[in-house]
Amino acid sequence: MRGLKLQKNHISRFAIAQKRSDFNKTIIVQLVYVLRQVNPKKAKNLMSHYSIEIKSINSLINYRIQGIKHEGKMIIFLYGSDLYFLDLGKSLFDHEY
Repeated sequence: MRGLKLQKNHISRFAIAQKRSDFNKTIIVQLVYVLRQVNPKKAKNLMSHYSIEIKSINSLINYRIQGIKHEGKMIIFLYGSDLYFLDLGKSLFDHEY
């Protein structure tokens, strides 16, 4: 998959997040899937093997995830006092300017 980076226990990619109050304002963030040790018998789906983190591009800032909606396809996170939405169905390369 394009834009994925495989390391010891996580996979990361860049994504575009849109501000809730103004969809024209966007930021690029690093979306990180961290592999967790899960008992396969208790795991209901593949995403139960991962936890999700959102970081700045240089990994210096960790954003606080407020919720995951629409069957794990939409992530809402807090940047300062503003809410941002990240649609996992969209690629960084699909964004129109």
